[in-house]
Amino acid sequence: MEVIVEKNKNIVLFSGGIDSLATYCLLRLMGESVSLLYVDLGTKYSVKERNVAQDLVGKINALDNFYSFGKFYDLPLHWIGLFEQEDAEIKNRNLLLLTIASFFGKDIFISLENGSQINPSEDRSDDFLHSAEGLIKIKIYNLVRCFTKGEEVGVILEYFKDKALDILKSTYSCYAGGNERCGECPACVRTFFALKFNNINTEGWFVVNPLLTEIGQTYIKRIRQGYYTGRRGEEYTKVLDNLYKEDLL
Repeated sequence: MEVIVEKNKNIVLFSGGIDSLATYCLLRLMGESVSLLYVDLGTKYSVKERNVAQDLVGKINALDNFYSFGKFYDLPLHWIGLFEQEDAEIKNRNLLLLTIASFFGKDIFISLENGSQINPSEDRSDDFLHSAEGLIKIKIYNLVRCFTKGEEVGVILEYFKDKALDILKSTYSCYAGGNERCGECPACVRTFFALKFNNINTEGWFVVNPLLTEIGQTYIKRIRQGYYTGRRGEEYTKVLDNLYKEDLL
């Protein structure tokens, strides 16, 4: 595939998930032009992820006239998937993505939601991003660091308004890599909580109810123990309390 590279001001590393979509929405709400970069790393879920990213860009264009102000780059790098671990992590993934993005623009936007993993990897911290800026000689921004995933969904709802639900349904954040969200991985559990926080009916979103799975029960246990702090903990607790009130747990 031929990629014509032009230097752009704002490059968003785009995965087709809620985090990077929220970053796009935040920049557009600020009136900024945005170009999206999707890097296909050849992971077990990348086929589905790539299709979702392309589909989302098409829908965004129909609603937002995307191609009049931005570009979408689809870059294959399949051999990286050989190093994918059982937990779907790839060592130094974000350093690699930021390095690639530096060839496309000078201001790079990565989407690392606050506390998005039970065991966060080393290349997600603010210290890492600061070090990467000095190493790669670019400006790196993480607009969603101060957002919970529920707040990210709120941003998407605000920007796309009555079309937001269709856009959200088109996102994909699942480690299983199947055509549907498995409901059994951490990404699905976090998506479930984010949707419920915004009073979105999740019927039909997942193959199984995320809270009835092993990882879902782990989240519930940790919420009860006060493991999650700050706004994220408040968000999870509110969702859990509402589920109990509605007799859904």
